[in-house]
Amino acid sequence: MKKVIKFAEACSVIFIATLFMLLAQVAPANAVGKIPLNTTDITIESGQTYTISNKEELLNFAEIARTGASFQGSTVELLSDITWWQPIATHSGQTAGTFLGIFEGNNHTISGLVFDFDSGGEHALFGRCDGAVIRNVTVENFYFRGANCAGICAVAWNGTVIENCHAIDGILANRGYSGGILGMTVNAWGDSNAIIQIENCTSRCEILEGCYHISGGENIGLIVGYAREGVTVENCNNTGEAFGADYKTEL
Repeated sequence: MKKVIKFAEACSVIFIATLFMLLAQVAPANAVGKIPLNTTDITIESGQTYTISNKEELLNFAEIARTGASFQGSTVELLSDITWWQPIATHSGQTAGTFLGIFEGNNHTISGLVFDFDSGGEHALFGRCDGAVIRNVTVENFYFRGANCAGICAVAWNGTVIENCHAIDGILANRGYSGGILGMTVNAWGDSNAIIQIENCTSRCEILEGCYHISGGENIGLIVGYAREGVTVENCNNTGEAFGADYKTEL
């Protein structure tokens, strides 16, 4: 009898151990230590990693960022290619948001972005970046119309880093400061000595100055529209075109 009980106990232990092994194999990549953005009802905390796997989670990210969460001290990871959404951290009149975290694109692509705004604001993958890190992401087949536009970030300051990011087959129609990767820098809003870095990026966009409902224009560039304060651009490539600006940068 004792042998039967011990045998049953051993079988139970083996079954439980096997079950845990199987669960570990099928668990999603974001199950351990990472939080999917599958709702907007979430408290963003420094030190956490949040994940985006589909269009709905990307829309949640946009909404959370636009309504006040800066993601400072946290990381957001893109886990798959996504088609269609709306800009993150966009400032347009009554709504505003500034991204201060790390966005890790994991070499994925976001395509089909359209944002047509008729009275100003910053329009890009990220509207405003304050000391943020944006890396390893591609945006393609997009259209932005507004004041300050860019493929990756419209306005950046405080040592923001944009690395290995690509804006492909996009159209930027604006009346302000616009660039294929970065629209403009304003380090006066933060540490004026903090250098904004753009590295290993490519741009293949058409930038159409003066297509905004107010005529006239500012500065545009195919990588950076207007470098008001310190910015370094290294190992970047452009194959796009710019039309109609008052001033075109050399970048």
